[in-house]
Amino acid sequence: MTSDNKTIFSETQRFSQWWIYLILGLVTIPFIIFFVYQEVTGKLVGNHPLNRNQYLSVIAVVCVVDGLFLLMRLQTRIDSDGIHVRFFPFKLNYGHYKWDEMDKVSVRNYDPISEFGGWGIRYSFKGGKALTTGGNWGIQMETKSGKKILIGTQRPQEAEIALKRLGTGTE
Repeated sequence: MTSDNKTIFSETQRFSQWWIYLILGLVTIPFIIFFVYQEVTGKLVGNHPLNRNQYLSVIAVVCVVDGLFLLMRLQTRIDSDGIHVRFFPFKLNYGHYKWDEMDKVSVRNYDPISEFGGWGIRYSFKGGKALTTGGNWGIQMETKSGKKILIGTQRPQEAEIALKRLGTGTE
């Protein structure tokens, strides 16, 4: 992202819920253990045992999923030109929402489950698009064309101060 505008607010978030990594571990570790056991002892595991290639394929897939969770980050930047956001590694370039394209911008409390069905990159008929990693605070934008975008934030007070400083905190 190249911009000469001075950043007023910047935030990088990751999925930090311990239970996500517990679930990932509970899925990944048994496959690795069973694979090693089967390779070392030569004894098949389970009623429908996997062969070496099947185990390696499953382990590769769960490790890719684990790796994605470790790499995922929501990056937000607010400057005099607008709001820039990306959800790495799914979006490599920043999306740019210019101030003159927006009708309303505010920081608000929201219910991630009832409004968007959880966290991550989410879509809702009523609430529009949400990019979140956890928590229940977000920067709510509504474009002049009626498109709604919610960007999660773990620092709502700072985001609100940044919006007010730029004279864009409306609602």
